[in-house]
Amino acid sequence: MEKSKNKDRLILAQRIRQLREQLGLSQQDLADQAGLSRVHISGLERGVSSPAVESLIRIAKVLQTTAGELLKDIEFTDEQTVEYEPTKPIYPALQELLNDTEALMLYNITPQEIAILKSIRFQNKNYEPTRQFFLDTLLDIRRRKNTS
Repeated sequence: MEKSKNKDRLILAQRIRQLREQLGLSQQDLADQAGLSRVHISGLERGVSSPAVESLIRIAKVLQTTAGELLKDIEFTDEQTVEYEPTKPIYPALQELLNDTEALMLYNITPQEIAILKSIRFQNKNYEPTRQFFLDTLLDIRRRKNTS
């Protein structure tokens, strides 16, 4: 799994660097135009970090492409399995939400938020939370984060 994750990061890193260089942009230029730090761009281009969806969209706009094109044919693995116990099943509605790339981009769901949503468990084993439950919970997480 670690090898696949590194390979995915390196493919994305190569695409970002190649497009940036084709446009004659420095890492600092890309960072400034995308509203990110040069250190973050450097980490992405070296394949040592993965971007949040919002960051990827910003980078894609500056590079005159789409996030979908940057991720084309990359089979990302779930990078949050370290914080999540894989023996616990994911609720079907949450799995559906996590498989919906448009929703992930629309709601800008971060890896930390995904880990929190995955950690939710109910005492009643027969209860199946809905997709809307997870979206409402996501909004609650953000509200609490903004008020603290």
